[in-house]
Amino acid sequence: MKQCVVVIPVYSESPSRPEKASYQNTLSVLVGHDIVVVTHRDCDTSVYDNISRRLNKNIRYEYFSQQFFSSVHGYNDLCLSEAFYQRFADYEYMLICQLDAWVFRDELSYWCGRGYDYIRAPIFYGYSSKRFSTRVMGIGNGGLSLRRITHAIAVTTAIR
Repeated sequence: MKQCVVVIPVYSESPSRPEKASYQNTLSVLVGHDIVVVTHRDCDTSVYDNISRRLNKNIRYEYFSQQFFSSVHGYNDLCLSEAFYQRFADYEYMLICQLDAWVFRDELSYWCGRGYDYIRAPIFYGYSSKRFSTRVMGIGNGGLSLRRITHAIAVTTAIR
């Protein structure tokens, strides 16, 4: 079994300049890992292909229904589906790296070695306002998160 796959969800065939920079940065920093773009079949991926070719990085695509890429609710449904994690059952962990995240260095082996089932930054109350809060509201599916795939499959199976 391989240790970790980097999964990059792609919603748009016309990424913004910061999204392109994030994609290029992720491929550059996490160069030693398998990288898989998840999207739908109707998405033109030529922008991502061009960046990948320029960096000489082979990537793979996994396609899911377009409904999962049309809204935040759809994406949440994808992250709560057993089928999503089953596609990556050859790996112990999955790092979801959305294009609003920035990877500074490759510490994947270290964090996978810690044995956690799920690592994700918390969401604090007042996150959308200018008021600082230390009260944790919860966690979400976005940004950057590390997931143990067998655990994700068990959880998604249990909530069906």
